[in-house]
Amino acid sequence: MEIKPWWLVPENFTFPLEFYIEEDQEELLFGPLDLDLARVEAHNQTLIQLETRLTATSLTCVLVWGWPS
Repeated sequence: MEIKPWWLVPENFTFPLEFYIEEDQEELLFGPLDLDLARVEAHNQTLIQLETRLTATSLTCVLVWGWPS
């Protein structure tokens, strides 16, 4: 059985992976002004959606979608 990265298994994306990060973490992961976001998506073969939500701590919601099989 071939072991695949989690982001290449369609069953893992029936619903998006959702988590929250702080602004400084967002900049570290995706670069200033999210300039590296497209590169991260292409490398991982995923669609990453960033949403600023009204929370007490101003966290950014990150939704990770897998590509359709």
